[in-house]
Amino acid sequence: MLLKLIKLFIFNDFSFAADRVCDRHRKQVKRQGATCCWRLVCQYLCLKCKLRCEEGTRQLNKASRLREGIEEILPTEAHSLATDRLYVSITHSESGTNHSVSTFTSREELIKVLLASCFVPVYAGLKPVELRGKKWIDGGFTDSLPILPLGRTITVSPFAGRQDVCPIHRGRFKTQLSLANMNIMLSVENLKRLNQALFPPSTGAMRSLCEEGFTDAVRFLKREGWMG
Repeated sequence: MLLKLIKLFIFNDFSFAADRVCDRHRKQVKRQGATCCWRLVCQYLCLKCKLRCEEGTRQLNKASRLREGIEEILPTEAHSLATDRLYVSITHSESGTNHSVSTFTSREELIKVLLASCFVPVYAGLKPVELRGKKWIDGGFTDSLPILPLGRTITVSPFAGRQDVCPIHRGRFKTQLSLANMNIMLSVENLKRLNQALFPPSTGAMRSLCEEGFTDAVRFLKREGWMG
């Protein structure tokens, strides 16, 4: 159960990191997974970060607040821009099967897919997000880092592990955990990151986390030889 909680309450405050990768190789980026670097996803992650920084966030209906923010930042044609470019991982609440959604018939449908992709039962609400006649929850239950069939998928994680863009592991032990297609290190630092997901720190601390994500992205670009 603890291993599931580590994944369920993960928060991807790596908007700076995604933005850096996207700006560096915008012309080469054709498709993005739910954890990759398109502007829409960056705004979505920034919004999640902002909501967690606000006073009293834990006492509010997270799904309603998130919807309000998404509706505010998404342009009218967002669904058209996202189709076949954005891939979002969601989980069918009854069968527990994973689905990757990449086509969006309307702006409202895109919003529902985004809401489903971060819906953790009880923590985010009691009723799963209904989409296309079925009910869906966070894709992190079944596949937190979907790999696209074509090209290279750049993986991003706020936990130290084997992902392309992630914090450096500084612990003494090398024990790894595999959680829904994501490998993370079992360490005190990662447990601290989990605690920050459950109990959001101050705005200043959140800003520092975003800056760390930026640094992690730069390190990845240099390692790949994509940045001098």
